[in-house]
Amino acid sequence: MHSLGRGAALALLLLAAAILDAHAHSEDHELVQSNITGLGHLGGDFDFLDDDGRLRQLREFRGDPVLVFFGFTNCPDVCPGFMAKAGAVRDRLGADGERLRVIFVTVDPERDDRASLQRYLALFGEGFIGARIPNGQLNAVMEQYAVAAQRVRDSNGQIVITHGSGAFLLAPDGSTAAYVSTTKAVAEIAELVAAQLE
Repeated sequence: MHSLGRGAALALLLLAAAILDAHAHSEDHELVQSNITGLGHLGGDFDFLDDDGRLRQLREFRGDPVLVFFGFTNCPDVCPGFMAKAGAVRDRLGADGERLRVIFVTVDPERDDRASLQRYLALFGEGFIGARIPNGQLNAVMEQYAVAAQRVRDSNGQIVITHGSGAFLLAPDGSTAAYVSTTKAVAEIAELVAAQLE
């Protein structure tokens, strides 16, 4: 019994190390391909300050599909790459694509103020909303969505945010319809969104 306990503990440590390593490289291993109906506990409503400084609630957007993405404006590759894909999805779906809202939740609120969020999201077109989580509730919201992020300094002393990648597609009723990998093609993401527009 004792050795089994040590073995289980070792397995958990190895799993935790693998997860941290994945987050440290901002990689998306597509642990969940698309539909996550079986993970109904993931997601949910939250309050946020938008990039105009207004206090909003995620549930305001019910009736239309929403992509929720956690990132930061100084991200060098994954975040801008996915935001560009989200813009392309809206374009691909034409008039229907205008119903898709993309909520960009910053995991770096100390640096991502209103102005920087507005400048950043303007690069990707219409339908993007910057979100800053108020009153120290960011960690709680990230837990709702099983998102991990860590603020570290690189070898040059620069602040770097290591974070998990991927977005959450919310159905018009507010439930989490799909986990969307950042590695998915625009056409694949558009299919997922289109299914929520029917």
